[in-house]
Amino acid sequence: MEAEVDFGDVKVWLAGELVSCYLFSFRLSYSGKAVHRVFSSCGQEAFFEGHAHALQTLGGVPRTKVRYDNLKSAVAQVLGLSRARVETDRWIAFRSHFGIEGAHEKGGVEGQISYFRRNHFTPVPEIGSLAELNELVDQWDLHDGRRRIGARPRTIDE
Repeated sequence: MEAEVDFGDVKVWLAGELVSCYLFSFRLSYSGKAVHRVFSSCGQEAFFEGHAHALQTLGGVPRTKVRYDNLKSAVAQVLGLSRARVETDRWIAFRSHFGIEGAHEKGGVEGQISYFRRNHFTPVPEIGSLAELNELVDQWDLHDGRRRIGARPRTIDE
């Protein structure tokens, strides 16, 4: 089992003001199951909190790799034109704690973010707090688990 992680931008009406937020998405590659969280920033704290929430929600850590490309929260430096990356010390400590093997390049999660944005952030949600929005996001994730991706015979949660 492998996963992909990324952030995407979303707009929300927060307490009457239109603001930009960041949608964290942790997507299992095989099933398409995704767990989301919305944050006011996409820094390391949000990156780690998003991972912890996803791992708790999914009940464990993917067996193989978590792909995360060049997120600043995980990658300190890309080495020349190669695919080699120097990871941040905090990310190495975090993923080592959970037993996550890092990897790079992801495509499925980017499509997942687009799907989630189109289906749940249009029209722009009006909420009183990010906590309230994340309660909605949890409900949307549960609902999305009942859908089928393309012509797959099973739902995401099956």
